Amino acid sequence: MLRLGRGSYNVYPLGIESPNHGGRQIINDPADASASPFGWYDTNGQAGAAFTNTIGNNVLAQDDINGNNGNGARPDGGSALDFNFPLNLNNAPSSFLSAATTNLFYWNNIMHDVWYHYGFDEASGNFQEKNYGNGGAGSDSVNADAQDGSGANNANFSTPADGGNPRMQMFLFTNPTRDGDLDNAIIAHEYGHGISTRLVGGPGTNALGGSEQMGEGWSDWFGLVMAIRPGETRNTARGVGTYAICQPTNGAGIRPTRYSPDFAVNNTDYGDIGGLSVPHGVGYGFATILWDITWDLIDLEGYDADQYNGNGANNIAMALVIEGLKNTANNPGYVSGRNGILQADQDLYGGQYNCLILDAFARRGVGVDAVENSNGGTNTDQITSFTSGCSGPPPPASCDDTVDNFPYNEGFENALGDWSQDSGDDFDWALPAGGTPSNPNFGGLKTILNSPCFDFTSGGSPEVSFYYQMTGNSVATIQLEVRENDSQT
Repeated sequence: MLRLGRGSYNVYPLGIESPNHGGRQIINDPADASASPFGWYDTNGQAGAAFTNTIGNNVLAQDDINGNNGNGARPDGGSALDFNFPLNLNNAPSSFLSAATTNLFYWNNIMHDVWYHYGFDEASGNFQEKNYGNGGAGSDSVNADAQDGSGANNANFSTPADGGNPRMQMFLFTNPTRDGDLDNAIIAHEYGHGISTRLVGGPGTNALGGSEQMGEGWSDWFGLVMAIRPGETRNTARGVGTYAICQPTNGAGIRPTRYSPDFAVNNTDYGDIGGLSVPHGVGYGFATILWDITWDLIDLEGYDADQYNGNGANNIAMALVIEGLKNTANNPGYVSGRNGILQADQDLYGGQYNCLILDAFARRGVGVDAVENSNGGTNTDQITSFTSGCSGPPPPASCDDTVDNFPYNEGFENALGDWSQDSGDDFDWALPAGGTPSNPNFGGLKTILNSPCFDFTSGGSPEVSFYYQMTGNSVATIQLEVRENDSQT
């Protein structure tokens, strides 16, 4: 990824959620050339920084200690744009205001640049002063207020229509005092409100109305997905805002439970939303499903640490959510959100993840027969459904051949044996003379071999094992699907 040589920042960077999750690092030249082609300090479309403090095309970050939304102090990096300021968490937040504002400036720009790659761009109503001829209204960078004195123990993001500057207000948390400007999950969450508000219904309106709207859920998910780290698994349960409320990293955070696909940790489903607060609890229920989908995808396709241009399942999930927001009906509930993501999968991936998405929603009660609330304020008239509606993978092309003599081995060295090419995939395996079946480097496509039936009725303890070797320039994944007595497994 091309970076622009503009700026050095001592911050809690991408991948570090808060001071509890890791230390600050010096990050050099983080501006993304595609999303911020003239760097973070430009407002005129000309080479060179127009400013040396925390103001630019994407965000104006300054203090608002007096809570008046006026002109506050902005850290100055000088001609070298060196934003390295002291921070001692044992001291009052006012002593490290410059460091906190720098972190806020950095993270607003990171959110701008990362999500630009997934479709939150100028034409879609993103937040920029100058849109460089790429559509949209412009003149609407984020006003980000550090250590805002107009509130406490919270944060917020107000989003006018495209062309109007949104405002992010980051407050201090008390008992003991913690600075929300250092909790990156909260910054990402608040910025996420701007994304969902601009995308659902289009950038010219706020179409997130009703008691079942999921704005808080999308925002929680933005914070979660931006903080995934290599080595984490679906078993890594995650709380939101743990630093701000002085909890350990494995705390529940500010939601009813930690986020986890494990029902022993988080068993929330669609039928529970009548007992959840509006809008935060309702959003938590929807974010639970988005988090399930994210890890189902990662287990299938793998994780890529490149949040901008990666090819991993986390990147797929990010693309699905952004495109899904654009497809979501006005004043939505869970079913509308589900349908938006299903349409996104169709638009972006030809329906490749249709069953995975449907299955995840069905596990939490938003299956094929689910009906969302009338949005009258009670959230009690929804209809749950735990039926996926997915027909599953296609059945084998033929089961004319049966294997009942074991041990059985097929090496595919000279022929396919009792196996057969599937007719519903993208192309066939090639079988060079004297070689094994090979995938001739068709990136993004799928090829399927169907096995014979295996008759295990003779008893004993049958065991199936397989070995594979994959090499080349476009190696993806191999998936084994097993069906018992014609079931879908």
